[in-house]
Amino acid sequence: MALNKTSKKNQAKALIQQNKFTEAKKLLLKSCKRKGNDLDAWLLLAFVNRRLAMLNEAAACCQHVLNRNPGHAHAWHLLGSCHHLSGDLTTAITSYKKAVSYDSALAESYLFMGDAFRENADLPSAIESYTKATQINKSYLEALTNLGATLIETGDLNKAWGGLK
Repeated sequence: MALNKTSKKNQAKALIQQNKFTEAKKLLLKSCKRKGNDLDAWLLLAFVNRRLAMLNEAAACCQHVLNRNPGHAHAWHLLGSCHHLSGDLTTAITSYKKAVSYDSALAESYLFMGDAFRENADLPSAIESYTKATQINKSYLEALTNLGATLIETGDLNKAWGGLK
């Protein structure tokens, strides 16, 4: 029985890599219904739902994971992404903060948090978040680009130049 569950998840992962999200969702739904405690399957289902722009379903899957494991950093990150995409920046920021509180090495959570702060016109917090992302991954191009753009938005070009060195 466990072999079939793993097999379905592996099939779903292969479909995800091929950008076949609808097909992957069908397999993951079966896996999640059959074994409700398979948090990896639920998190994959959340990811697929987010990619399909089914944000409420994705958030519900994340919440299912968090109800069973409140310290699941990746579930917090994905939940933040759902709130972010739906325009709820405050809740997105709170979720990203939770993600990095459980796993401080999640550079992508710092990047997305920076984006949410920037969209919310909180440039100092955005700069802090982008800086943390680049400290974790010094070659994180998107974080470096967003940090530079945000520093330029502050109007202090000397600080911007110094921040990019």
